[in-house]
Amino acid sequence: MPISAKEALLNRLKSVEKAAKLEALIDKDVMQREHNDTANLLRKGLGIVSFNILEDFIKSRTKEMFDFVSNSRVRFENLPDRLKAAATNGALKGLVFQVTLEKKNQGDWMSLIHGEARNIFSTSQNPFTLSAMSLLSESSNVGPDDIPDVLKCLDISGGWSTLQNVSSTLGGGTIDLNAAYKNMFSNRHKCAHEANFSYQYTQLENSLNDIVAISSAFDIVITTRCKYIEKEPGQAFSQHQSKPPFKCRFLISDGERFREKLSLDSQARTIKIWEDRDEALDRLTPRLRTHDEFLIMIGRQRRISDWYI
Repeated sequence: MPISAKEALLNRLKSVEKAAKLEALIDKDVMQREHNDTANLLRKGLGIVSFNILEDFIKSRTKEMFDFVSNSRVRFENLPDRLKAAATNGALKGLVFQVTLEKKNQGDWMSLIHGEARNIFSTSQNPFTLSAMSLLSESSNVGPDDIPDVLKCLDISGGWSTLQNVSSTLGGGTIDLNAAYKNMFSNRHKCAHEANFSYQYTQLENSLNDIVAISSAFDIVITTRCKYIEKEPGQAFSQHQSKPPFKCRFLISDGERFREKLSLDSQARTIKIWEDRDEALDRLTPRLRTHDEFLIMIGRQRRISDWYI
């Protein structure tokens, strides 16, 4: 069984974080030029990989959303206009680009056309299947404006501001998600194409934190809307805008223990102190769906380290 987009993201980030701790990536004094040049080269490689991990998560989580909508009881004609356009015209544009790549890689481009053409045609009837090419498939990259476009297809307004508000509630720790994404997007390009670009170690560290902040907010915003759609599939997506956000329950690292709270406020009451993380997860995660909650793990740096939906 394939793992979820979130699991793939966190597994990959763990590998990058381990690599980032290697001494070979850390500059020495200015006299150690050969070592520092090599360290910068290695950091640039990790910078490219780490941003690719974020892009892949955004694409994979969006495809999971398509699968959810396809399997819901929503009729195609009741989808938001932006999503209907993405599932038809957008899918055709994405398919053309992906077929071109498949041909270059000597892949089975004909089967790709047949499979996605069936999905596009299915939108003329019910049930339907949204094509995986509907969004984020016209280019190899995911730009800063692409993420709000995904939200708009679910009639989620506010774009990056909405993600920022959610991230602040979760303990994401990034002051400006949009600026952080643009900075990582720019640095990835410079790492790949500018031989003299100096990619600092602090930039790499910050990017790993920003990736978690952006990913968790994006995931939770999409999941919240999908859960409301599941509850009331006959209602227009836009009608869910005014509904309250789902609650968050926190497990906050405190040495070797974990404090369960309903708020990140330092004055908030501790509901329970858990001695074992796995036991806490085993007990708390089964309740999330019935209580319309998210469980947020806060690590030693007082930033979100994992989340359960």
